[in-house]
Amino acid sequence: MKGLDHLQAVEETSKQCKRRRLNASGVAQLRSLIQQKSAVSYGDQRVSHEKALALAEASRRFQAWTFSNCKELAQWDHQ
Repeated sequence: MKGLDHLQAVEETSKQCKRRRLNASGVAQLRSLIQQKSAVSYGDQRVSHEKALALAEASRRFQAWTFSNCKELAQWDHQ
């Protein structure tokens, strides 16, 4: 199942952040987005306005975390 592959990527990101002593707060936002991805993308129910706003906020928080940790993340492949 593809969703499980995505969650494995979240777990690996979390492990790498911990190993490198990086702030991993954004991983929770990514996990939330991935867990809800299939229902939003393929579900037959409409997404409420409130749910869409919550997902947008999780996305903004993940983006902010990514940008603030970009330098450290880019170094992963070079260590």
